[in-house]
This record gives sequence, C-alpha cells and structure tokens, in this order.
Amino acid sequence: MRPSRMAAFAITVVCLFALVVGGAAIGHAGIADIPGLSDSSLEALSGRGFVAVSGGASNPAQGYSILRKQGVDPFITADIVLRATRLFLDEILLTLEEEELYERLEELSREMVRLSGDQYLRATDSTVREAARLNLAFFSVGLSLLDPEFFPSETALGLVERELALIEEGTVVGFSPIMGATPLDGVAGPGEDYSHYISQGHYASSERLRRFHRAVTWYSRMAFALPEGRVEDYRLTIQALLVVRALEEEAGDWLELWSLVYDPLLFFHGGAGDPTVLDYMEIAGDVFGEEFGIELLSDQELVMRFAERVGEIAPPHFETHELRGLRFLCPRDFHYKQGFRRLGSASDDAPSVALSLMALLGSRAARSVLDEQDAFDREIYRLGYRELELELEKATYGDWTRDLYWSWLHAISALFEPSGNQLPDFARTRAWETRMLSTAAAAWADMRRAPAGHLDPAFSLRGALPEVEGHCLTVEPYPELYVRLRDLLDNLRDKLWKSYLLDDSIAARMDTYRDFLVSLEGACTTPIGYAGQLGAESDAPLKQASGSGFIGGVESGRQRRSPTESAAFIALVYRDFGTGTVIEVAVGDPDLIYIRVGQGEDELIFGGVISSFYEFKTTGEEALTTDEWLRELDGSPPRPEWVMVFLEE
Repeated sequence: MRPSRMAAFAITVVCLFALVVGGAAIGHAGIADIPGLSDSSLEALSGRGFVAVSGGASNPAQGYSILRKQGVDPFITADIVLRATRLFLDEILLTLEEEELYERLEELSREMVRLSGDQYLRATDSTVREAARLNLAFFSVGLSLLDPEFFPSETALGLVERELALIEEGTVVGFSPIMGATPLDGVAGPGEDYSHYISQGHYASSERLRRFHRAVTWYSRMAFALPEGRVEDYRLTIQALLVVRALEEEAGDWLELWSLVYDPLLFFHGGAGDPTVLDYMEIAGDVFGEEFGIELLSDQELVMRFAERVGEIAPPHFETHELRGLRFLCPRDFHYKQGFRRLGSASDDAPSVALSLMALLGSRAARSVLDEQDAFDREIYRLGYRELELELEKATYGDWTRDLYWSWLHAISALFEPSGNQLPDFARTRAWETRMLSTAAAAWADMRRAPAGHLDPAFSLRGALPEVEGHCLTVEPYPELYVRLRDLLDNLRDKLWKSYLLDDSIAARMDTYRDFLVSLEGACTTPIGYAGQLGAESDAPLKQASGSGFIGGVESGRQRRSPTESAAFIALVYRDFGTGTVIEVAVGDPDLIYIRVGQGEDELIFGGVISSFYEFKTTGEEALTTDEWLRELDGSPPRPEWVMVFLEE
C-alpha cells in the first residue's frame, strides 16, 4: 500500500471513530434559521419531520460544507457509510492487485506459456497440436500484457501481435485472432468487444494497474466456449482440456497458484456461474480417466461426450446470450442479471429493475410503487418475480455471503427491516421508506461500477467531520446495516487469510474500519444515535487531519464538476442482445436531507448528505459513459417519479 493513501485513510477513520464514541448532542439552527430552503421545503420539514432537497454540490464533502455554513449540525447518513465502505473495499482490492495478485498472475501466465509450449511439442495429432499452439498464443497475450519485456515464440508471434493490436486500439468489435468464431457471433455481434480493455476507475491510475486490468479482462472474457449451432467443431473444448491438464501437471503446483489468483477475484468480481477449472477437471477425470494423456484428446467421441457432460451444468448460449464454457479467470459479472431476464426487463413496458430488486429484498415502498404501476398484471413479470421470490426465501446465510455482490445485497436489505423503537415517527412514513429505497438503490448501483480510481478512500467523509471543537456527530439508527457490513469485512478477512493475502497492513486497516462500524452500531441506542464531545486525546487526530488540509478547503455551492471530484457515475446493469435494450443505473450529485428532532425549545435540526439515484432504459448506441453522464448532469436529468415522494426540488 502506498504510504500516502494508507496514512490518509487511517487518519480519517480515527477521526470519525473519535467523534462517534462520545456524549451528548448539540443542535444550533432551528427551522426558521436555515438559509437557502424554499418555503415548501421548510413546510415539509416542519410538518413531516424531514425534507430532502437538491443540494447544489458535486460530492458529499461539498454537501456537508453547505450544511456547516447554514449552521446545521451534521449526522452520518446510511448513504455515507455505504459509500465509505465501498471506497474502502476498492482500496483493499487495489492494494491486493498492485502488491500481490499482479505477481501471482504474471508467474502463472509464464508457467502456462511454458506448459502450453511443452504440449505443442509433445502433441502428435494435428488437431491437438493446433489447439496447443493457440493456447500458447492465448497465454502469451496474457503474459505480454503483464510483462512488456516478454517476447513470444515464433510459433505464436503473429497471433499474439494481432491480438495485442486490437486490445491496444480498444475500439473494435470483431473476431479474436486466437479464439475465432463463437456460437454467439451471429446473435451478439462478430466476436469480442475490445472496448472492455479500456481501463476505468482505479485501473486508469497507473500503468501497472492498466496492465493488470487488461490481463484480467483477457483471461476472464475469452471463453473456451462449448460448441453449439453453426459452431460445430470442438477446438475450443480441446483447448480447455489442455489448460486443465497443464494445471494438473507437476504435482498440481500451478493449480494451487491458479486458485490463489482465482478465489480472491471470484469474491470481488462475483463470477457468472460458468463451469470452472475444477468442474472441467472432475468431468475430464470421469470421461478420459485420471491423469489422462493429451493424445486422448484426438478421440472425437470422448471429446463430444465431455462437452455433453459440461453442457449439463452450463445453460445453452441462446438462452443466456452469454458464452458458456471454461474461462481461465472469473468475469466481473453479477448473477442477478439472469433474474432480470426472467422478469422480461428488456421489453419497453417492463418495470424498473431497481424497484424489482429492492422489492425482492424487502422494500415495502418498492412493492407499493410496483403495485401502483400494475406491474403484476404482466404474466411474465408476475411469474418471474414469484420464482425469484421463492429462491431468495430459500437462500441460506452462506448463499447471501458467498461473494461481495451478494454480501452487499444482504447488507442493504437491512435498510428495509424494522429497527424497533429506535426510529422516530417521521421514519415510519411512506416518504421515509421511499428515501431509504433510494439509498439502497444507489448503494446497489455503486456495487455495479468499476472500482473508484481518483477518489481517496475517505473523500466522501471529509466534509462530514465537524471542524469546530466540541461539536458532536449523530448517526442514522440502522444497527443491522452496520452489523452486516462488519460481517462482510470479517468474511473478506477470512478469505484473504486463506489466500495468503492478509498481511499486517491490510489486517490493521480492516480492524480500524471494523471498529468504526462497531462504534456506529453502538451509537444506535436513541432515536438519532448520538456521539459527542471531543476530549483532548480524541481531538488530536482531527487537528492533525485539519492541519494537513485533508478536511478543509471545500467551498459551498456548485463547483466545477470533474471525474476526480464528482461522486457521480453510471453503470451497466443489463443488456439484451435480442432487442438491443440496455439498462443503466446511475448516481448523480448528492442531495441534502434535514431532520427535525424534538419540539419547541427542545427542537434540534440535523443535516446529512444522501445519494441521488437514476435509472435509464435505452439502446446500446445511446448508452452513456461516465464522462457523458457528468455532462448530462448539468442539464438536470429527470429522476424516477417515485423519488419525488420525498424529494423537494
């Protein structure tokens, strides 16, 4: 971990932890004293107990700066905790990729080049020999992306150079020179979309990370697809079997190294449910025998039998519009898009995917909106929703925590669960439930984006830290959310330990952040969880951070929006190649929320920053990139109608 990033993050978490563990709350501004709020917003705050407004800020820090200038004491919203946790996880992933996984993948690629070359020299059958040559080229591409000094052998040089040129250009949609035609080329376009190799997020922050991203993309997108339809040859299947056989050689040392790369990436990326190396290995042992020789791969009958067996655990290509078969590494893909397909989400009149998922996770507000839209009058939607509902009802704790994506869904679903007597009256209204629906939808969108690149891990929390000594901080009372986020970290810690990735630095950072989440949980003992007065010792880290310029320097009002300062992003959720439909979700500029606690002389007003959520259904040609989305925000794009239940614009 680079010292500057690590130090900055540690300072912020210590500061925030110090603020969360103290005594009593102080409120300054009353309703009549808040500048900048419209009459309708003030009326809603007075009558309903809370109001959310468009904040005029490009990021949470600016939002909290505006609140401070209004004389409103801040509170930590669930939105801020979720965003901070996501950024923290991004930083952990970046550290692992830079310091450990890069070297592991480079070593694995180098050995697979050597083993594939050996198979090419040993093969006597022309079909098997050609498959080994293509594998030599396949792994030479991966190694070339990681090691610029590597020079491929003459046997595969031409193929490797052509493939690297397409990856470098990053604009072509066409056949891979190495992988060739696939069963989906007539449905989803001619082969690979090389725009996926353009690095985004933190992968664009250094040449090393760009190389790692391209290599992982190559290994995870290129599938040794099962034959189907007009693709009748079994070349890719033979290539996959050669890969499996190579990993088994030399006492399985390279299989273990593959696992040490694959397993942590599987947790962070989610995978697509493809059959894995271990699945292929087990079926190959049944069909060809244990420790089979590569000469058996010339037996077409055995290869066909193997492909049929794998096909039993891999849905047909035409049903999923995805290549099914072995991928050397897991793709960054989320299983639930298959659920959206079952809901008929590609049709023009289909309900919102965000509302559908949040309703399945337990949001009463989302279910109410769907009922009002007569969503369940559509038979395909009603039947698909019920199937998914039954599957989630049967899900075990292990199912919910199997990877980062499902752990995240499990955490945000806590926003929809009752919190006993800890919630004030205004938090029991339809308007507040809809606000938490928006919070959860934005957090879900956050998990769909590429890992953040330019923001430091605590950027969204800078402005949440009061700069005046003696102030306090409050937290939204959703203890189960903080418990599940803590459990997510514990689960990740165990997985890193098993993969030999938990060094002292990462362990210390995870412990510190876990303590922060525990302190948030402990603060949830009153209608608004109070934290308090800063003593001399707890104030020291705050002064240190403020003195370094880490917290200060944010002006109120709209700032010039840029990718390095904005919290906004847009992410793909679902693409249907049959209809050309693309569904994207986005987070825009943050909103401000004000809450009223008590009445009369005891009345206190607190303010916080919440995420704004958007959803778009369009065609592939009209889909937006994040840079285009930042420009769109200047035109105030429309929110989903249901957001207006709680938002005053």
